Parts: sequence; structure tokens; C-alpha cells
Amino acid sequence: MNPFYVPVKTKKEIWYKEPWLLAVISGPLIVVIASFISFFVAWDHSDKVLSKDYYKQGLNINKTIEQDAKAYEWQVHGTLQFNAQGNKITFELESQGRMPDTLELDISTNYHAAEFETMQKIILSRVNKHMYEGVLGSTIPANIEVWHLKVDGGAWRLTGDWVNPYRQPYNMKPQN
Repeated sequence: MNPFYVPVKTKKEIWYKEPWLLAVISGPLIVVIASFISFFVAWDHSDKVLSKDYYKQGLNINKTIEQDAKAYEWQVHGTLQFNAQGNKITFELESQGRMPDTLELDISTNYHAAEFETMQKIILSRVNKHMYEGVLGSTIPANIEVWHLKVDGGAWRLTGDWVNPYRQPYNMKPQN
């Protein structure tokens, strides 16, 4: 008999050592691992999409647009300073329009590690022609480095994000 026609038994490889199997499985396996990594990054760094009073803000959107336009038209701008010892906030304000006797300052913060949001409304009273003062109702922890601000002057408003309020003043100006 000719050895050409006799089947030769080859040594059978273990299934997980086959190179084609590893090539086929490695693609989907990399995608699954990348999906888990993306999920945990997104979960850890998620932003708050809605504020607690989103419905009220939606109803007042036309009013806020008009207030922003009026602040830009009157060239309202000023500097906020925070004194942590007395929890006092001072606001030096310049405007070409009417200056109200009181301002409403809304401060909101969101602390990512604890996933909570704090909001405070402070009335700033006029001390002299361009200076307003108010006192924080409760202290905001120093490790919260960004305060979201809204100063409402009745006909106008200013908004902004104050980074490091415990260390530096903040210059507010209208956003167009």
C-alpha cells in the first residue's frame, strides 16, 4: 500500500491554543472590555442634566432672555468678593441703567463626590452708590470650587461660574 493514501493522524491541538480562534474572539472581547471602561468613566463623570426647578425655568425662559439683553444693553458689570470669616459677599456694580436698592443673588453648587446640589438665595442690599453687601445663610464647604451664580436686578440679570470663590474675586459681565 502506498503511504500517500493512508491518513496520518496529527497531534490534536488544544482548542484555546488555536491561533484562528484567538483572532476571532479577541475583537469582540476588546469591544466588551472597552464598553465596560466607557460605562464606568461615564458613570463617574456624569453631569446633572436637570435642575430641581427645571419646569419653572422653562416657563420663565422669555423673561430671562429679555433680562440678559437688558444687562448687555445697560453694560451691567461688577466684581464679587467673598469674605469667609464673616460669610459676607460684596458686589461692586457698574451700570448705565437704573441701579436697584436690592439684588437677589442665587448661588448653586453641585458637589460631585456626594452628588448633591445646594442652592441659596441671598439679598444684597445697597451700601453706597455702587456697592452691595449680603451674608451667606449657611457656609458652603471650601472644597466646592465652583459656584454657579445668578444676580437678578429686576430688569436685568447676570450669570456666571465663580471658580475658587474662597481665593479670588469674580468679575461678572453680561453674556450675549
